[in-house]
Amino acid sequence: MKNFAFQSPIRHQIPVPELDDSPRTTPKKSPPRLGFSPRKSFIPTLPLNGSIPRITGETLASIIMGDYDEFFDYLYIIDCRYDYEYQGGHIMNAMNCNNPEILQSLFFNKPIDNAVIVFHCEFSQNRGPQMAAIFREKDREFNKMEYPNLYYHNVFILDGGYKKFYEMHRDFCEGGYTKMLDDAHKMNGDLMRANTNFKKNVTKIRSALCTIPPNRVTYESLKSPTKFGKTLQSPMSSKMISFFSSPPVPRRSRKESIE
Repeated sequence: MKNFAFQSPIRHQIPVPELDDSPRTTPKKSPPRLGFSPRKSFIPTLPLNGSIPRITGETLASIIMGDYDEFFDYLYIIDCRYDYEYQGGHIMNAMNCNNPEILQSLFFNKPIDNAVIVFHCEFSQNRGPQMAAIFREKDREFNKMEYPNLYYHNVFILDGGYKKFYEMHRDFCEGGYTKMLDDAHKMNGDLMRANTNFKKNVTKIRSALCTIPPNRVTYESLKSPTKFGKTLQSPMSSKMISFFSSPPVPRRSRKESIE
C-alpha cells in the first residue's frame, strides 16, 4: 500500500468529502446507465434499485463457500474503499481498487469469461456503486456494436458494504474495520488525498467514455486467478498496484486439486 506524504490539516479545517459515504436507510438510486437491461441471474439479488443489482452479505458468503461454483469460473471482489480502509481490514482476498482506469486495464484489455464481479465500499452507497456503474458503462461502450452483448453480465454491488458484511460475516474477513472518516486518517491527510484522487480518477474516466473505439477485437481470456484452499479468492494482479497478485485457476480444477 502507498503511504501518502501529505501535510496534515488542522482538525477544524478538514472538509467532509462530498461523496459522504455514510449509511442511509435506503440505498441512493443510481442514475440510468447506457440502457442496461438486467437479465435473470443464477445468483439471488435484491429488488433492483439502480442499474446494477445488489446481493446480500449472506449471498456473498454463499458464493465464497462454493454454493454457486457450478455456474461460474472466477470470482472477483472489488473493494473500492481507500487504501487505509482496506489496510485496516477487508473481505478475504478482495482486490482493493478505486481507480476506474486500473479496472479497465485488468478487465477489458483481455476480458475474462464466465466471471462474477462484486463491488463494494464502506456502506456501498457511493464509491462502490460509482465504480460498478462505470464498469458497466465501459462494458457497454466496448460492446456498443454488438448490443446487447456484454463481457460481464454478472456484476453486483454488495448491499450494506464492508461494514455490514464485517458485522455479520467476520470469519470471511481479514483484519478489522477502519472507517473512511477515521480521525487519524483525517488528521494525517489520507482522507483528503484519497478523496481528491478518487474524484479526479472518476471524472477522467467519465470524460473518456465517449472516445473508446467502436468495436474492439476479441481478446484472449486472462490466465486464471490464484489457487486457494476451501474458500474462493479474488485475483489480485500485476505491478500496477501492490495489492494485485497472480491470475486464478478455474475453480473446478481447484476442487480436483483439493480432493
